[in-house]
Amino acid sequence: MNPINAKNTKRPKRSAAVILLKEEKPQGLEVFLLKRSEQQKFMAGTYVFPGGIMDKQDNDHKTLARCRGISPAKVQEAHGGTLSKEDALAFRVTGVRELFEEAGVLFAVRRTGEPVAIEDTPVQQRFDNYRSLLLKGKITLAHLAEKEDLIYTIDQFVHFAHWITPEGQPLRFYTHFFIAAMPESQKARADGKEATEGRWISPRNALEENLRGAMILMPPTIASLENLARFATIGDVLHSLKGRETARAVQPVYVDLPGRQFVVFPWDPDFEQYKKGNIPGNIDHGRPSSPVDTSTRILYRKGLSVPYCKNREE
Repeated sequence: MNPINAKNTKRPKRSAAVILLKEEKPQGLEVFLLKRSEQQKFMAGTYVFPGGIMDKQDNDHKTLARCRGISPAKVQEAHGGTLSKEDALAFRVTGVRELFEEAGVLFAVRRTGEPVAIEDTPVQQRFDNYRSLLLKGKITLAHLAEKEDLIYTIDQFVHFAHWITPEGQPLRFYTHFFIAAMPESQKARADGKEATEGRWISPRNALEENLRGAMILMPPTIASLENLARFATIGDVLHSLKGRETARAVQPVYVDLPGRQFVVFPWDPDFEQYKKGNIPGNIDHGRPSSPVDTSTRILYRKGLSVPYCKNREE
């Protein structure tokens, strides 16, 4: 079997992830990460952004009718025209639903325009019940919107990146990542089932914990955090996205050699060789990354994701 990009005929599952951001003093910019349960069959024990697979309800016309502030044409434009208008909206709806299911955060306002507040105990209990029912598939976002007279604020999601899992992986995903500022009067909390812990942490601290093995991160999470670690405020992050190409898919190459399994990012100088199925004469991985670097490949070593840099001048 070719050790590079071993074929997986399964079609990647469409999914969405939301990178929740907030600013704290003196910490600065923080992101919300969930620790997946050790009982999960996939990525057990890893820390991830809230997100998940698209459900057929996410493209339901009743749900889309409850979305605010962004036209299908504008959403499609944000994806560089690579998606239909309906699919471009559906990815954002998936983000709304998965964020509520996994983190208890709901991007919505009342029909009057009043932001949804989920702080008081009775209100929190009521929305926790909705969350449980939604997780079990007993209600939909459209039903929730009708019960609480809600409009979903998908205009608060800013497209950040598009990743496709490398070929050769047992499960593959076609994932759109969105940036969103944490709503006021709400709290982010793990569901206690699929995710056992939720943490607000600075991007740099998360990367440092991954280097120590205290927090296991996956390649797209590492790359996203390295990008975010350069910024001090949410405004700085959003400003950086203006005019930046975010719709182009990032699909790394997975390499499976005896005792050496690693993922190579498109910005690695050896990427094109690996993509063609060639193994460079020198497969030196470069040097270990620090949180201020831009990693070019991720090594899988003893259950950890170890980031490395391989610069052209090395």
